[in-house]
Amino acid sequence: MRLTRHLLPLALVLFVGVGTAHGQVQVNPQVGLLMQTLQGDPDNGDFRGNMGWQAGVDVRLGRRVYLQPGLHLGRQATVVQMQVPLLLDTFLVENDLVRTVLKAKALVGFNLVHKDGFKLRLNLGPSYDLLLSVDNSNEDIAWNRDDLTAGSFNLDAGVGLDIWFITVEAGVSAGLSQVLDEEALNTVYDDPRNLTWYATAGIVLGRSGR
Repeated sequence: MRLTRHLLPLALVLFVGVGTAHGQVQVNPQVGLLMQTLQGDPDNGDFRGNMGWQAGVDVRLGRRVYLQPGLHLGRQATVVQMQVPLLLDTFLVENDLVRTVLKAKALVGFNLVHKDGFKLRLNLGPSYDLLLSVDNSNEDIAWNRDDLTAGSFNLDAGVGLDIWFITVEAGVSAGLSQVLDEEALNTVYDDPRNLTWYATAGIVLGRSGR
């Protein structure tokens, strides 16, 4: 039941507006790198972004203005450091918080430049990260799946460039919801929300027309 409850927003974000779209359809498979940290720093500690990856597909429905739903699998990593008291001294512990997520996007796009063979694009809209697994690089800070929420909403914004069938895009995904499952943890870690920078490259199948 819990999984169904969290899959529902995923489906809604992915398919919202698809039935109202008309005109040309393009398919954009892509792969890329991402750097994810958490907004805010924990008490007596620090968050630092680490390199991850993502791969998936977007669909563009429309012409110069278009809907852009997408589905991506990603590995997100954040370095977490904490100062831990030990008798009269403190020592630093560190761990990579690594998550595997399925991201669903429901963006709206607009081509600033809209020519055959060359397009400069902007997009904006909500996304939802469904948590699939949590891994630890070591046990200094032992994270497990129960420490994190099953999913989180984000606001995504990006800029892209199409040259014929080659496309590149860069952007940011800012978390709108807390990622830790317990209020006590959210208090200790200073209201953590995802902040992800990404860059992707791929191909565009189909023509957008005018």
